[in-house]
Amino acid sequence: MLCYMKVVRLSRSLIICLCFLPIVANAQTVEKHNSELDRLSSWFRKNPPAANGSNVKARWEKTRALDTYGFQLSDIAWSIYHKNWKANPSAAVDLEKANPILYYLSKATEQSAAEIRSTKVTRGAVIWKLYNMGYIVKTKDACFALDLNQRGSEQLADVLDFAVVSHIHGDHNNIIFLDAMIAAGKKVYTPFYKKGTLIDTTREFNFGEVNVRFTTNMQADVPVIVAQINCGPLANNYTIYHIGDARLLDKLNPSRHINLFILHIENAINTVQSVARVKPDITVYDHVMELGHAVNKWRWSYQYTYNKIKNLDPAKSWVLTWGERLEVGK
Repeated sequence: MLCYMKVVRLSRSLIICLCFLPIVANAQTVEKHNSELDRLSSWFRKNPPAANGSNVKARWEKTRALDTYGFQLSDIAWSIYHKNWKANPSAAVDLEKANPILYYLSKATEQSAAEIRSTKVTRGAVIWKLYNMGYIVKTKDACFALDLNQRGSEQLADVLDFAVVSHIHGDHNNIIFLDAMIAAGKKVYTPFYKKGTLIDTTREFNFGEVNVRFTTNMQADVPVIVAQINCGPLANNYTIYHIGDARLLDKLNPSRHINLFILHIENAINTVQSVARVKPDITVYDHVMELGHAVNKWRWSYQYTYNKIKNLDPAKSWVLTWGERLEVGK
């Protein structure tokens, strides 16, 4: 599992092999694991967080498998996979076929992408959880992305109206995707990407009924934008508050009631104080199993996340897995 820690003095080719050794050694074993993960993905989609919190224990228990498979992938292996998104897409696909957690992520992304294209929204909003703190939201008037960052993201540029990237860090930011958005004539809002609209102060934009209000924050010395998105009257003004990796508590100042607060589980900002300040209906605790982080540093597991929030109201404290969707605001 921790192959990276043991091969730092070996050749790069051997590192690549050993990073995947526990899971590519037996093709039948890989197929068995992938079948298990298919069933797990289906279970999560059929069992979203209950409004009364009644299924939190079952969901918690199911995430143990995601932690097990997630920790089998080193950050070095993820880096190789990530570089191949552009350099050698077929190699990236091969890695997805060989590695269960990459298989799970790719299948979740593909299923969500198909749904995003086919789903027609006349009332309310539909929210898809993609990866890390990545989301796509679709309403009657707009379809937009928040911190979208996984292989193939650029293929959704044609169906998206705009994209928001909270900050420049590579686990939230996908330049391939942003360039595709600009090439398609779509709006991109970030604090760093000069081809798009730079946000360095409070600003508002409208997309039909959808109102987007940006404020600024920081992660240490890195500028972060906070997105407050009101999905409009036909979604009962359902409002999402996505703060990325923002750390300044006193700058979390939503201008209206927040229905869904998307909050980093561990980012030098007090989670309890953040929720108390924002006062949302629901908080999604996020940035879980970020595969680009070393397994022994900043790779926060589902078990860590659930343990941290176990004393909070389960009806208001949710943890989503990749590929899950929520229908809200009806």
